[in-house]
Amino acid sequence: KPFWLKGIIAPRIHKSFSKVMAVDSLQQYGVIHLKGALSDEEQHKLYTQIQGKFKAGKAGSYGGFLISAGAEGSASREQSFHELGDILFARVAAELGNLTDEQLREPAWARMREAYSGDRPVVVDHVSGVNYQKASRMLNHTDCEKPLYTLSLALGESCDFTVGQRTRKPHKNEIAGTPVTLVMESGDVLFFDGGSVPHAVDRIHFGTAPKFWQEAMPGCERISVLFREPRF
Repeated sequence: KPFWLKGIIAPRIHKSFSKVMAVDSLQQYGVIHLKGALSDEEQHKLYTQIQGKFKAGKAGSYGGFLISAGAEGSASREQSFHELGDILFARVAAELGNLTDEQLREPAWARMREAYSGDRPVVVDHVSGVNYQKASRMLNHTDCEKPLYTLSLALGESCDFTVGQRTRKPHKNEIAGTPVTLVMESGDVLFFDGGSVPHAVDRIHFGTAPKFWQEAMPGCERISVLFREPRF
């Protein structure tokens, strides 16, 4: 039985969240950064479940891979990953009670406001990953021209993650302004609208990964596990 179905991670996420919500610079973009959502042991168990799903690449590159998708019961779906994503999304929605009514009216919080009220709970449609090789970066971009609500769970080396930098050709739904850079460490979770909020991985900090990662030698510097709603 996956560790997240035993109720292990929920208390830790709840405790961390109240600290993160005080970061006003992220609120303007509807971004939530949950520090230390998973312990090293929990990260290790998660890693062992995805380690056969990606391949090492060349230095300076990154690649995407599928973890789970499709209808419940289908061969391409691993239900436990969807349940983990639902738990994480639910925690984010529940903790919106820390925001004021004025803040909740901001467009950046519209989707999670619906989840918080119970009108439209988040249901994870697909789970994928991105594996970053040594010295790789991901340039500033949005994932599409429509909202794409995403939870990114970090494994491996820490990285500088920037949100809010205007893209070269912004679409009408883009939410940009003064960019904000945060350090995303292994075990952290980040919620954001990847379709509307520009984002980039600017730098990977070598030597910051947990002990299990260094011992596993996975063939990449870090992995982002991405939990998402349907794209359209």
